[in-house]
Amino acid sequence: MPYSPTKNAKNFFDSSQNGLDHLLHKIKERDSLNKKISIYFPEMIRNDCHVSNFNSGKLIIIAAHASAAMELNYRIPDLLRQFQSNAELKCIKQIQCKIDPRSHQRNQSLLPKTAVHLSKTSAELILETAHSLADPHLRKIMEKIAAHGTKDK
Repeated sequence: MPYSPTKNAKNFFDSSQNGLDHLLHKIKERDSLNKKISIYFPEMIRNDCHVSNFNSGKLIIIAAHASAAMELNYRIPDLLRQFQSNAELKCIKQIQCKIDPRSHQRNQSLLPKTAVHLSKTSAELILETAHSLADPHLRKIMEKIAAHGTKDK
Protein backbone atom coordinates (compact mmCIF):
# COMPACT_ATOMS: atom_id res chain seq x y z
CA MET A 1 0.00 0.00 0.00
CA PRO A 2 1.49 3.37 -0.97
CA TYR A 3 2.43 5.84 1.74
CA SER A 4 -0.22 8.46 2.36
CA PRO A 5 0.92 11.32 4.60
CA THR A 6 -1.57 12.82 7.02
CA LYS A 7 -3.20 16.03 5.89
CA ASN A 8 -4.13 19.12 7.81
CA ALA A 9 -7.91 19.16 8.52
CA LYS A 10 -8.01 22.79 7.33
CA ASN A 11 -7.22 21.54 3.80
CA PHE A 12 -10.59 19.75 3.63
CA PHE A 13 -12.50 23.01 3.99
CA ASP A 14 -10.96 24.76 1.00
CA SER A 15 -12.98 25.44 -2.13
CA SER A 16 -11.13 22.94 -4.33
CA GLN A 17 -12.71 19.87 -5.93
CA ASN A 18 -11.61 17.70 -2.98
CA GLY A 19 -12.90 19.86 -0.16
CA LEU A 20 -15.93 19.39 2.04
CA ASP A 21 -17.39 22.57 0.58
CA HIS A 22 -17.49 20.87 -2.80
CA LEU A 23 -19.15 17.79 -1.31
CA LEU A 24 -21.76 19.90 0.49
CA HIS A 25 -22.44 21.80 -2.75
CA LYS A 26 -22.96 18.51 -4.66
CA ILE A 27 -25.37 17.26 -1.98
CA LYS A 28 -27.39 20.48 -2.16
CA GLU A 29 -27.48 20.29 -5.97
CA ARG A 30 -28.67 16.67 -5.84
CA ASP A 31 -31.41 17.50 -3.31
CA SER A 32 -32.54 20.46 -5.37
CA LEU A 33 -32.62 18.36 -8.54
CA ASN A 34 -34.55 15.66 -6.68
CA LYS A 35 -37.25 18.18 -5.71
CA LYS A 36 -37.47 19.52 -9.27
CA ILE A 37 -37.87 16.15 -10.97
CA SER A 38 -39.99 14.35 -8.38
CA ILE A 39 -43.03 16.37 -9.46
CA TYR A 40 -42.78 14.59 -12.83
CA PHE A 41 -42.89 11.12 -11.26
CA PRO A 42 -46.20 9.28 -11.01
CA GLU A 43 -47.67 9.70 -7.53
CA MET A 44 -47.57 5.97 -6.84
CA ILE A 45 -43.74 5.87 -7.04
CA ARG A 46 -42.85 9.40 -5.99
CA ASN A 47 -41.74 8.34 -2.50
CA ASP A 48 -39.89 5.29 -3.82
CA CYS A 49 -37.52 7.05 -6.25
CA HIS A 50 -34.81 9.65 -5.70
CA VAL A 51 -31.83 11.14 -7.50
CA SER A 52 -28.58 9.37 -6.83
CA ASN A 53 -26.29 11.26 -9.18
CA PHE A 54 -26.19 13.60 -12.14
CA ASN A 55 -23.15 13.95 -14.34
CA SER A 56 -22.60 14.90 -18.00
CA GLY A 57 -26.30 14.83 -18.86
CA LYS A 58 -26.88 11.41 -17.27
CA LEU A 59 -29.33 11.24 -14.39
CA ILE A 60 -29.16 8.18 -12.13
CA ILE A 61 -32.28 7.48 -10.10
CA ILE A 62 -32.50 4.95 -7.29
CA ALA A 63 -35.76 3.03 -6.91
CA ALA A 64 -36.68 1.27 -3.68
CA HIS A 65 -38.11 -1.79 -5.39
CA ALA A 66 -38.43 -3.46 -8.78
CA SER A 67 -42.00 -2.34 -9.47
CA ALA A 68 -41.04 1.32 -8.99
CA ALA A 69 -38.02 0.84 -11.25
CA MET A 70 -40.15 -0.83 -13.90
CA GLU A 71 -42.72 1.99 -13.80
CA LEU A 72 -39.97 4.59 -14.01
CA ASN A 73 -38.20 2.81 -16.88
CA TYR A 74 -41.48 2.65 -18.76
CA ARG A 75 -41.89 6.43 -18.41
CA ILE A 76 -38.30 7.48 -19.25
CA PRO A 77 -39.10 8.67 -22.82
CA ASP A 78 -41.99 10.80 -21.53
CA LEU A 79 -39.89 12.17 -18.69
CA LEU A 80 -37.10 13.19 -21.06
CA ARG A 81 -39.63 15.00 -23.27
CA GLN A 82 -41.10 16.80 -20.25
CA PHE A 83 -37.62 17.75 -19.01
CA GLN A 84 -36.87 19.38 -22.37
CA SER A 85 -39.71 21.83 -21.80
CA ASN A 86 -38.20 22.91 -18.46
CA ALA A 87 -35.18 25.22 -18.80
CA GLU A 88 -33.60 23.91 -15.57
CA LEU A 89 -33.94 20.27 -16.62
CA LYS A 90 -33.01 20.56 -20.31
CA CYS A 91 -29.50 19.36 -19.52
CA ILE A 92 -30.81 15.86 -18.69
CA LYS A 93 -30.23 13.74 -21.79
CA GLN A 94 -30.28 10.24 -20.33
CA ILE A 95 -31.92 8.54 -17.34
CA GLN A 96 -30.71 5.36 -15.73
CA CYS A 97 -32.68 3.63 -13.01
CA LYS A 98 -31.12 1.36 -10.39
CA ILE A 99 -32.75 -0.61 -7.59
CA ASP A 100 -31.57 -0.29 -3.99
CA PRO A 101 -34.05 -1.60 -1.40
CA ARG A 102 -31.89 -0.11 1.36
CA SER A 103 -32.75 3.39 0.16
CA HIS A 104 -36.37 2.78 1.11
CA GLN A 105 -35.32 1.46 4.52
CA ARG A 106 -33.23 4.60 5.13
CA ASN A 107 -36.18 6.80 4.22
CA GLN A 108 -38.49 4.74 6.41
CA SER A 109 -36.17 5.25 9.39
CA LEU A 110 -36.94 8.98 9.19
CA LEU A 111 -40.66 8.38 9.66
CA PRO A 112 -42.20 8.50 13.15
CA LYS A 113 -42.00 5.14 14.83
CA THR A 114 -45.09 3.42 16.15
CA ALA A 115 -45.12 2.24 19.74
CA VAL A 116 -43.99 -1.30 20.48
CA HIS A 117 -46.40 -3.41 22.50
CA LEU A 118 -45.56 -6.64 24.29
CA SER A 119 -47.84 -9.01 26.06
CA LYS A 120 -47.60 -9.00 29.83
CA THR A 121 -46.13 -12.51 29.72
CA SER A 122 -43.40 -11.49 27.26
CA ALA A 123 -42.59 -8.38 29.28
CA GLU A 124 -42.23 -10.45 32.46
CA LEU A 125 -39.94 -12.92 30.69
CA ILE A 126 -37.76 -10.10 29.32
CA LEU A 127 -37.62 -8.47 32.75
CA GLU A 128 -36.64 -11.77 34.36
CA THR A 129 -33.88 -12.16 31.78
CA ALA A 130 -32.73 -8.59 32.42
CA HIS A 131 -32.36 -9.24 36.15
CA SER A 132 -30.12 -12.22 35.41
CA LEU A 133 -27.65 -10.16 33.36
CA ALA A 134 -24.32 -9.07 34.80
CA ASP A 135 -23.81 -6.18 32.39
CA PRO A 136 -25.61 -3.11 33.84
CA HIS A 137 -25.90 -1.36 30.48
CA LEU A 138 -27.54 -4.37 28.82
CA ARG A 139 -29.75 -4.90 31.89
CA LYS A 140 -31.00 -1.32 31.64
CA ILE A 141 -31.83 -1.76 27.93
CA MET A 142 -33.72 -5.01 28.59
CA GLU A 143 -35.67 -3.37 31.42
CA LYS A 144 -36.61 -0.54 29.07
CA ILE A 145 -37.86 -3.07 26.52
CA ALA A 146 -39.84 -4.90 29.20
CA ALA A 147 -41.51 -1.61 30.16
CA HIS A 148 -43.42 -1.78 26.83
CA GLY A 149 -45.43 -4.73 28.14
CA THR A 150 -49.22 -4.52 28.13
CA LYS A 151 -51.91 -6.53 29.82
CA ASP A 152 -52.96 -9.81 28.21
CA LYS A 153 -56.30 -9.65 26.47
